[in-house]
Amino acid sequence: MGSPDTDAEHMSPPAVRDYLQQLGSDNSRRAARQALDRTLRLLGEDTSDMEATRWWRLTSVHLKVVRRHLITSDYSTATINLTLSVLRALSRVLNERGHLSDARYKGITGVKGPRIDFPDEPDVRFLDEDEIDRVFGSCREEAERGDPAGVRDAAVLRLLCAGLRREEVAGLTLDDLDLDAEESNIVVQLEERAVALEEDACEALEAWLNLRGFDAGPLWSQIRKGGHLVLPPTGMSGQSVFNLCRRRAEKAGLSRTFTPHDLRRTFREG
Repeated sequence: MGSPDTDAEHMSPPAVRDYLQQLGSDNSRRAARQALDRTLRLLGEDTSDMEATRWWRLTSVHLKVVRRHLITSDYSTATINLTLSVLRALSRVLNERGHLSDARYKGITGVKGPRIDFPDEPDVRFLDEDEIDRVFGSCREEAERGDPAGVRDAAVLRLLCAGLRREEVAGLTLDDLDLDAEESNIVVQLEERAVALEEDACEALEAWLNLRGFDAGPLWSQIRKGGHLVLPPTGMSGQSVFNLCRRRAEKAGLSRTFTPHDLRRTFREG
């Protein structure tokens, strides 16, 4: 697609700006920007100014290429579908403004993502002390072996224990963290509230930040097979947080899986 030239878009405000302004919340706009940035990176395009990108040259072929890259790179089904949904929605804005033909828009809307299979959540339950020790013990063992998944997963789980919802955890960016809070505690700044983290959560998050780095962007990053940490951070979906809990229950050898809400309830009410 490339940077702007003398094509139609220079005559009016960038369509990507109009599209983002239509979204209902800061979280939605942030997720959409991440999806567009992800698309540009996968297509080998300049990510420095997504509003200046010639999005009106987008075709169904671009979406198929992005879908293939995301699938082969082991992105979650939710992330793949979100990315394609954002591209289809932006294409609609372009079509409405006359910058994208009806035929090309129809082709783009025909590119679907993989089917997502949301598992049924079991009844909410409390985890006992032994289960909690085994879950975090499995994270610690991986971290000691040099596997970044153990470090990342421990931080995710500690934030759930601190009372954050799975979508809140998934959508965090570095800017949401107040790292200079009083008494060396970390405070997570959410849309409607602030959550001061206790020592265990602070230590887990600091360990992850030491691996991730302190550049702006999504807090979480994908970890591919073989323990390869993908940087810059790629972000995480709520479904990925759910899957992380199921995977940790299995690795800890628990007889029953647990959900993100189970952790919140265990530490808030137990």
